[in-house]
Amino acid sequence: MFLKLFKYDFKRTRFYGLLILAVILVFGAALAADIALFSHAVGRDTGVATELLFIGAVLFMQFLLIALVVLFFAIPVLITVQFYKNIASDEGYLTFTLPVSVEKILLSKLLNAFIWTVLEMCALGICLGMSFGMLEMNTGIIWSILPKDLWVLLVVGLYIVEFIMSTMFQYLLNFTGIVIGSVVARKHKALSSLGFIVGIDALLNLVTGALYFGFMVMAMFGSETGWFLSEAGTLTVMLIFGLVLLLIYAAAAVGMWFLSRFLLKKKLNLA
Repeated sequence: MFLKLFKYDFKRTRFYGLLILAVILVFGAALAADIALFSHAVGRDTGVATELLFIGAVLFMQFLLIALVVLFFAIPVLITVQFYKNIASDEGYLTFTLPVSVEKILLSKLLNAFIWTVLEMCALGICLGMSFGMLEMNTGIIWSILPKDLWVLLVVGLYIVEFIMSTMFQYLLNFTGIVIGSVVARKHKALSSLGFIVGIDALLNLVTGALYFGFMVMAMFGSETGWFLSEAGTLTVMLIFGLVLLLIYAAAAVGMWFLSRFLLKKKLNLA
């Protein structure tokens, strides 16, 4: 039954999700072509036509980058809206009559979100690959600036994992906000859910911001001895900060999981 529930969740988001991924890939290809045009304009002699070509390429590049950022948030919005419809709207009556536990309902939503997150990152990775490949073909600078040290690659890998976990954490935060908002409010549940999502997110950003400030103070203290200014010192601080962030996300995710589970079992009233 869990697989059927997951297939249903995936099917509900499949059309718009694939459409968003297709648009990301199209915009990524356009960005790669624009980078080639930009490199061509830079390498030519100055003139009115070259300057116009350069300005047009830069403006189009800015548009594409903004569009890709917006599209990156489109799938999370889609997943969150579908969760609200399945849990807090009239569809919730049908959802909670299914012969599955609350835990499986939440896991199905999170698995669906994870699949789309991986697909979206793959699409963005293809876009970056096309853009960097085009830049490398025209300038030859990408390979020279890529990190090759094992320690640097470890830090980069950690932050990639942290990014994936933070994305999944954001989904769980959105789900928890919707559950709390639906429990608290009898009317205007969508507005209440949005308020709790923003509030919880702001609280956690306050915590991580304070942590970041603490690490910066430590970095400034370390720079007096020259330790932080060294590559090893900088990477060590970055690695520790990334690990602490992972622990914070993991602890908060566990707390929100059990809170959502409890509220869905005991407190949610769809009336």
